[in-house]
Amino acid sequence: MVAVDKSQDVLTVNNLHTYFYNRWGTVKAVDGVSFTVKAGETLGIVGESGCGKTMTASSLLRLNPQPASRIIEGEILLEGQDILQMPDHEMRNVRGRKISMILQDPQTSLNPVYTVGNQLVEALTHRNDETSKEKSLRHMAEQALRDVKVAAPDRRLLDFPHQMSGGMKQRVVGAVAMACSPKIIIADEPTTALDVTIQLQYLRLLKDIQARTGMAIIFITHDFGIVARMCDRVAVMYAGRIVENGPVRDIFNNPAHPYTEALIGSVPKLEERVDRLYQIEGQPPQLYDLPVGCRFKDRCRFAKPVCGEAYPAYYQVDENHNAACWRHDPLWDSAPPY
Repeated sequence: MVAVDKSQDVLTVNNLHTYFYNRWGTVKAVDGVSFTVKAGETLGIVGESGCGKTMTASSLLRLNPQPASRIIEGEILLEGQDILQMPDHEMRNVRGRKISMILQDPQTSLNPVYTVGNQLVEALTHRNDETSKEKSLRHMAEQALRDVKVAAPDRRLLDFPHQMSGGMKQRVVGAVAMACSPKIIIADEPTTALDVTIQLQYLRLLKDIQARTGMAIIFITHDFGIVARMCDRVAVMYAGRIVENGPVRDIFNNPAHPYTEALIGSVPKLEERVDRLYQIEGQPPQLYDLPVGCRFKDRCRFAKPVCGEAYPAYYQVDENHNAACWRHDPLWDSAPPY
């Protein structure tokens, strides 16, 4: 176990905007996102598909698809240094060493024509220490597989990705991401392609590695069960913006935004028998044609005319718990209904 100062901010994102430009107009995929991640902490980012979770992760690594997308404004402070101001050659030294990413689909993350050992060694060449000799790199690659609980790592280095199961490939992807001991790992729905048993093993493995190394984790998911198991804090995204953030316990016990409440309500409960599962009515707005005011208002059962006049400010619900919802405005009760 590594002693970690959990009061230290490893990553701070301020007012990040990432837009796409296409024939339909300007797609505001990430539209003013702000959050912090502390050392040894796990931040969960949750929301429906298309809300901007993965684009936020890509922006943190400056891996946005070019030339269609562009980071318009904001700052990404990694250990106090704004990586948006770095030239490309410096950014290449940041990826893998300081911040790394476990991608969603291991089948497409690994190169099918190279062995697992080749791909691990390539990642390890970016370490900033004495690892120039091939024998040393192979030894470190073997240790990387051993760290993610891959059996017979010396033989597995010679395997190609197609010779491994889905769960084993996901462990290899994790080993590649963590090969250079980064300060922060972004896990982009890493358990989506895994069955429930392997999923649980993988989540436990990530927590064990975090406890041993002290790294921070940004866990992107739409599964509140995983959030409850893995995360210390949660940021709920909707239509390119974070609508609520706070400690996991506060989010589950006292959801402050109607969207968060609806997401939690959508999770089936084994102890309840219902004729029809709960669903959120309607669809998220198109990101190239966003409505004025609150972006959730057309699907919200609490909506009032004020919700369509301006986007709500972030109101403090509790200590370290904030939500962008007009219901927390002191004048909400006196606002006229529809």
